[in-house]
Amino acid sequence: QYTVSLILLAIAVVVIWRYRDDIRYNPARHIGLFAYLGVVFWTLLPDESLGVQLSLGLRLEGLIMYVAMACATGIFMHNRHVEDQRNRANAQLAHYDALTDTLSASLYQTTAPRVFDTARTQAKQLTMAVIDIDHFKQVNDHYGHLTGDELLSGVAKVMSDTLSKYSGKHSLYRAGGEEFNILFENLSDSLVEIVVTDIWQTVRTAKLEAGRFEIPTTISIGVAKMMTTDESVDDLYARADENLYQSKHNGRDAITI
Repeated sequence: QYTVSLILLAIAVVVIWRYRDDIRYNPARHIGLFAYLGVVFWTLLPDESLGVQLSLGLRLEGLIMYVAMACATGIFMHNRHVEDQRNRANAQLAHYDALTDTLSASLYQTTAPRVFDTARTQAKQLTMAVIDIDHFKQVNDHYGHLTGDELLSGVAKVMSDTLSKYSGKHSLYRAGGEEFNILFENLSDSLVEIVVTDIWQTVRTAKLEAGRFEIPTTISIGVAKMMTTDESVDDLYARADENLYQSKHNGRDAITI
């Protein structure tokens, strides 16, 4: 009996290991597995154990109690999982832009001032890049807004993927419309220039498909870093935005640092 119970337990361990994600948050599978373990335990115990005579009634009572505990833990874990998923979904909506999956403008409004104050207090470098998709209004007018949205999402993905290649603290926000902001925390001037140039070059050479079309796309970028005279993050943004305007004034598809 002991050997058989060990073999059946080993089978359960293999099942748990291979299908743990499917079992963990599925109440029926969770309860079924632990009911199996309960049956193995209570049916294969010797008739007399630790001086106690195990009658059929006593075995049934133990099995019922075991299954009841499995039901309680299975339902509890399922409900917690559903609640965690709901909370993650709410956080996603609050912190990320639904169209581009970049950080949202509302999060920028709350985070950027705090990042600025921390950088100024700790005398660390803070650099901002303001990015605008060139001639995006013409894309909307010519291809339609649905195609424009797909292009916007594609450009955002290219920028996010490019940023992910580099170490250091950098955050990509959608400021609104076709404009994006990147905050570089404590990155050197040379590294910021490398990253920004890579983003600019990758977008302009990417084969961006939107709708049924492959649309050549370029971006204009303005970059500025925090100065000791800056009183708020808005001062930093104003200089970066002024440099963006200079890029547009120079014919777009350009970087002004």
